[in-house]
Amino acid sequence: MSPTSKFIADQSTGNVYLIVDNSILADSTFLYRCYVVWGGDLRIIVLPAVLLVASVVCGYLFEGSTSNLFAYSWVYVLLTFILNVILTILTGEFSHHG
Repeated sequence: MSPTSKFIADQSTGNVYLIVDNSILADSTFLYRCYVVWGGDLRIIVLPAVLLVASVVCGYLFEGSTSNLFAYSWVYVLLTFILNVILTILTGEFSHHG
């Protein structure tokens, strides 16, 4: 691999980590908002918190990988999507009935 190719590969891997970092920040903020909206009820955020941890692990493991693990990066996207759907429903449900 030429030095230029290695530099480009390193930069793209770094960009992927920034995307995962951004997702962690946004999803954590959304999770905290749901927690506050539901009056600090921890039972409400247990499943979303587990999904957040799972998506973080998958994000760093799969997205930045240059090996065969990259083929499983759809798991990270799916977990993040499910997490955001659940948090949206929980936050909207409370504000609709509250």
